[in-house]
Amino acid sequence: MEGFEMTEENILKLTFDTKIFPVDALMGACHKFLAKCFVKLEYVGGNDREIQVALKPRQGVSMDGVEAEFQDEVMNYSMKNKVLKGTAKIRDQIFHIVFNPERLDALGGNLISEMQAKEDPESLKLNTRLEKLLEEIEGEEPLDYEEDPLGIAIPWEEKHGMPKDLLHPVDQMKRQSENEMVNPDMVKDIVKR
Repeated sequence: MEGFEMTEENILKLTFDTKIFPVDALMGACHKFLAKCFVKLEYVGGNDREIQVALKPRQGVSMDGVEAEFQDEVMNYSMKNKVLKGTAKIRDQIFHIVFNPERLDALGGNLISEMQAKEDPESLKLNTRLEKLLEEIEGEEPLDYEEDPLGIAIPWEEKHGMPKDLLHPVDQMKRQSENEMVNPDMVKDIVKR
């Protein structure tokens, strides 16, 4: 960042080895700290392996514990990146199955190759079963939105009656102000009715 100057007072400088902590992890931690601190990243002495992070607190922000908190965030993002990289193939397979359900064997739930699917029309049973279900659903007479066969739209009070210990909202405010659950001065106009 050109033109971004930090004075030396009250600045926390941390140096990280990019072989241990990837640049993406440092960037993620820096992004999380933008609300608390001004952040400056730069390579140490032309070395592309070490990055120095300079954190300067924003007005009204204390630097107590910031170093440990920042290091924890860098570690957190590093681990997230490792897990994401390690599970990328599995996630890609899951997305592929979800968005291409015809590749899923209807009986065993096993992933089958496209070649098998082309050679064996039986492997597309799941797709034909879904099509049949959709045809059945579309063939049914549509429900009227005003009909309520399960009684879901009936208000609780009509279905079960009013609770016996229910207070009027003004009485509730009175009780809450007496028990100092709300500020009595804030509700005095409502409670005096």
